[in-house]
This record gives sequence, C-alpha cells and structure tokens, in this order.
Amino acid sequence: MTVITVCNQKGGVGKTTSAVTLAHALALKGKVTWLLDCDPQGQVAVALGRPPGEAMFDLLLGRRPVADLLQESGRPRLYIVPGDKSTQDAQTMLTGRGATVDILARVIRPPRGSAGPDYVVIDTAPSVGLLQAMAIWAADLVVVPCGCDWLSQDGATKALESMAHLAGLGWTGDLLGVL
Repeated sequence: MTVITVCNQKGGVGKTTSAVTLAHALALKGKVTWLLDCDPQGQVAVALGRPPGEAMFDLLLGRRPVADLLQESGRPRLYIVPGDKSTQDAQTMLTGRGATVDILARVIRPPRGSAGPDYVVIDTAPSVGLLQAMAIWAADLVVVPCGCDWLSQDGATKALESMAHLAGLGWTGDLLGVL
C-alpha cells in the first residue's frame, strides 16, 4: 500500500481536483484506491457526485474501522471516505486530547491478513493544523499542487517546511513533486 497526500497551505490551488484525478487515474490503471477527504469542506465526495458525510470524523476518532467506512465512488476500484464540517470537529477534539500525529497512519492500515488497497490518496484542507500534519505523517509520498501566483508558491513553501519539520520528528516519506 502506497499513501499519497496532496497538500498546500493555500486554498484554490487544485488540491481536491488533483487528489480526485490522481485517485481516479490509479483506479483506471487497475489499482484498488481509497480516497480520504481530510478537508472539512467535503469536496471529494461532491466532485464524484456523492454526498459529503461524517465518515472521516468516525475514522479519526476511532469509532469505526476504515473498512466499514469506505463508500462506493461510482467508479470501479475507487472507494472514498468522505468528510464534511464534522472533520474539523474531529481535529478540535483530537487536539484537545493531545493526540499524536500518527493517528491517521494507524487507522488507515488494514488489519493484518486483510487485503488493503494498492493506493490511498489523501486530500487536505488549506490550513496548518493537526489534520494536515497527520495526512503528511501518513504519507509515503506528497504532491504539492501550486499555482503560478506568489500566494500559491508561499503556501507550497509552507507545506514543504511542514514536511521538513515532520521529517525532523521521524517522518520517513518523501516529496513526489510540485504540481
């Protein structure tokens, strides 16, 4: 299983579009792909013609295992764990509990002996916080979409700085590229 996180700390740079397109392309190539929506706007589901939902909230708080939360995307081999505004509530609750950055990495792993996906793609919110740090920590690879304007580049730089900070704490992932 390879985990790819799509992040930039600036909104409007195409994170969700990139995450959905990447996940769908992997599924079209025959790879079983899970697409997780860590953005409280819940746009992953909307982009796929599905309703946003509280599945990400339940996953982050450990209420149900990932296998129980996966939903059909309407595309073969592509499954989603939708988010909505409750995803932000999960971040607030986890922060209040002093949660560690490795929670998402732990809850997306299928149980031993279970078939997991070939890929997990994680969409993130355009903000600094525990959700983005958890999504980066869970990633083997990170894609940073970036526009050509200065604010997009500043957001990309800050995302790269977050990656460097997490690497200093033991994160072993890598940058796949700036898109």
